[in-house]
Amino acid sequence: MADKLLIAPEAGRFYDREGNHVYEVKKADGKGTTTPNIIHARKFGLVPSVTTVLGRIAKPGLDRWKAANYIRTAMATPRKALESEDDYIIRVAREANSVAGKAAERGTDIHFGLYEHMFDGTISDDRAIRNACEQVKAWLKEQNAEVVHLEKAMIDVDIGVAGTADLVAESPTHILYGDYKSVDLSKYKKPYYEQGLQLSAYKLMDKAEKPCKLWQIPLDRESGECQFFDWDDMAWPIEALEIGFKSVVKEWQVCNKYVPKNWKEKGGSK
Repeated sequence: MADKLLIAPEAGRFYDREGNHVYEVKKADGKGTTTPNIIHARKFGLVPSVTTVLGRIAKPGLDRWKAANYIRTAMATPRKALESEDDYIIRVAREANSVAGKAAERGTDIHFGLYEHMFDGTISDDRAIRNACEQVKAWLKEQNAEVVHLEKAMIDVDIGVAGTADLVAESPTHILYGDYKSVDLSKYKKPYYEQGLQLSAYKLMDKAEKPCKLWQIPLDRESGECQFFDWDDMAWPIEALEIGFKSVVKEWQVCNKYVPKNWKEKGGSK
């Protein structure tokens, strides 16, 4: 039976050294709390998330989507009479960000619907979520695999990273790591390199004793239609992805002047 864990929002960018999400920390003046950043990480010995570390590299698919979103929003947002160029740009940007926020919320809804169904059989009222659940279950059956963890939090202080895997399953021969991506499936051709790096990070942190497979699972936001990509069939071998991810972690540490494994409670990073 899968373990029950809360799904963490994207804002949960740092973890404590036991692998728990840190959503907020006390402000320096002691008045209230704030979202943790690199300054707090150095002070409290926090460990960055996989997605935070991967923020250091280009994401061509996401960048293209953002650019197209801004263009479509501008085309659908006429400039008002006497509106200055700066005011118009700000208004378009706000509307585009609203669209992006709704897409992210939709992705969270689908993730949570999958989580609930896989955990306790909850059937969503959302047709797309039901469709995604049925397809993921059929894929698991095809792989002769059973879910062992949902939203599994992982940490490796020596590597210097933490994260949460969407799905961990086990077959008689392999451990399977699955990562959902809510997308417009009509425009999704194949997984991007950075998505393989993300999955390789979970494999590195989990230290499974069995051979492992990494599966990218894009889900259509509107229909719930799924595709399943085995990274063994992609251009980058898993071993190469692991090397690539470790390189990005090192670059993040150099850029931020912070190495979690060297942190000392009162002295910060060496």
